[in-house]
Amino acid sequence: MLNKNLKYLRQKNKISQQMLSEAMEIPRSTLGDYERGKTEPSISMLIRLRYS
Repeated sequence: MLNKNLKYLRQKNKISQQMLSEAMEIPRSTLGDYERGKTEPSISMLIRLRYS
């Protein structure tokens, strides 16, 4: 469910994966993995996401 919410909110705010990944200082492919549900972010990454 996290992956769908992450993608939904990113698209709703008209932010590209590249823009968000740069703000979070992670590779775009990692963000894509989060959105596809392939991997899940750590708690510390979720906190960083909240403030990006």
